[in-house]
Amino acid sequence: MFTLFQKLRKDELSRIIVDNIEDYIYREERYKSDFSLVAIYSKDRVNLDSLQDMLRKTDKCIYLSENLSCVVLDATSNESYIKAAENLNVILKNIDYKNIYFLSAVESKDFEENEVNM
Repeated sequence: MFTLFQKLRKDELSRIIVDNIEDYIYREERYKSDFSLVAIYSKDRVNLDSLQDMLRKTDKCIYLSENLSCVVLDATSNESYIKAAENLNVILKNIDYKNIYFLSAVESKDFEENEVNM
């Protein structure tokens, strides 16, 4: 059960994500171009600049907090988003092999009315 603080924090993080994926949601609705979100929780802060340099130009890193970030992987299908998340894990380990990462991935078709629920 979420405490009030946890609920407010979850709502705040959800709002940050939704604000950053508006273009992806539009492309999904208009052109049926799927995307996925990968939440990254890490022991130490992830260098998002280094990570963004290793991703495609259409992918996007979103800073959420000191140890929590999110990556939007554009044009990933139901079949490819898990592999894309695995590749992201390899990239993270190449950037900082000493850090500990926990990843959770969701594909845009899994969103209930495009709500972020990770």
